Amino acid sequence: MGDYFYSSDLSTDGESASRALERRQVDNSKLRTFLQAHVRNGGSVSGSDALRRRLPELFEKHEANFIAMFQGTTVSVIIDETIDDRSKSVVNVLFVQSARTGNAALQPVLVEVKFVDEVNSTVIGRIVTRTLTRYGVEFEDVSGFVSDNATYMVKSFKECIKPLCEGAVHITCVAHTVNIVGSTLQASFPLVDKFVACMKKAFCLSSRKRAFYKSHLEECGVQYAKAPPAPVQSKWNS
Repeated sequence: MGDYFYSSDLSTDGESASRALERRQVDNSKLRTFLQAHVRNGGSVSGSDALRRRLPELFEKHEANFIAMFQGTTVSVIIDETIDDRSKSVVNVLFVQSARTGNAALQPVLVEVKFVDEVNSTVIGRIVTRTLTRYGVEFEDVSGFVSDNATYMVKSFKECIKPLCEGAVHITCVAHTVNIVGSTLQASFPLVDKFVACMKKAFCLSSRKRAFYKSHLEECGVQYAKAPPAPVQSKWNS
């Protein structure tokens, strides 16, 4: 299997989780020396072979605890899409149990991590419904759906999630909205705007510099090296 173990879906099963281990990192002599010197009980960190044997069993217990935790409870679903260091789309799904008392602290739990080739309303709807089914959460027990206010997220809730989870309400994060409003301030700071544009021109928009950056990553041993991803702002509301 080589030195690198990669899983396209870390939350599918324990075997997939064990395949996500990178042998040269876990067994790296410099890393282990650092752990022993600077981390309490760092010498007890298992090697990749031991982790590969143990992770499937630990994963099954961990998943069973989650299933028991959400049985018969009302939950809200938090979903967010990001990219990993290989510019691959990653969808994170979290469950939050409804507070039993007014003073109870809400505790979000990461229950699913999906690596996908593309992200759209259909993909988001499919991931949410399958995750709810997997953990035995009834559709009528979903009280909220929390996401950013990207067009595909809004569409996914209206067309895919709301028809099944009729009692759910869609709550959109205001951070991106504030960012959009804040972008209108660019006109008031022309010097800063020009500086950012020059930096983008010097690096992001230069194919030669992007190629140099990619070759640098390859020289450092990075597999599947890619050019820097596009800024989030350019992808927003796509």
